[in-house]
Amino acid sequence: MGNFFENLKTTMKNVGTGISDKTREMTKNAKLSAEINGAKSNMENTFAEIGKKYYAMNASAPAAELAELCAKIDEYKKQINEKELEIKKNRGERICCECGKTVTDKTAAFCPFCGTKMEEVYADADDKQQTDEECAAENETSATAEPAAENSSDKE
Repeated sequence: MGNFFENLKTTMKNVGTGISDKTREMTKNAKLSAEINGAKSNMENTFAEIGKKYYAMNASAPAAELAELCAKIDEYKKQINEKELEIKKNRGERICCECGKTVTDKTAAFCPFCGTKMEEVYADADDKQQTDEECAAENETSATAEPAAENSSDKE
């Protein structure tokens, strides 16, 4: 009977050691997997950063292979601007044609930021929207021209 308990003790010890080894291995592998996933995430973020910088530097004349992707980004930017303008219109906000800032005071005759005379508030909402869209288009054009100017001065 003593032999039985010795065998049981040895078996339990071996099982415990095996479980401990497996647990240690699994923990080590989980840690390595987490490090791999972190490195992959960092790599993806860096690729995205490269893409943003490329777009900022070359959006007006991208390489042929990237022209389609740059055009998609331009379209997404246009959609975003249209939706933001629609939100502002729904809130009754106006956009200053000079500085591009949002004027929340519906009765303001002049922009509180730059002093430019604000467009008349039209009775017809479509006319007002047209005016706001024209201002937004002007501001978008000047905003995309400024980064290009900044990038050209960076290269000097």
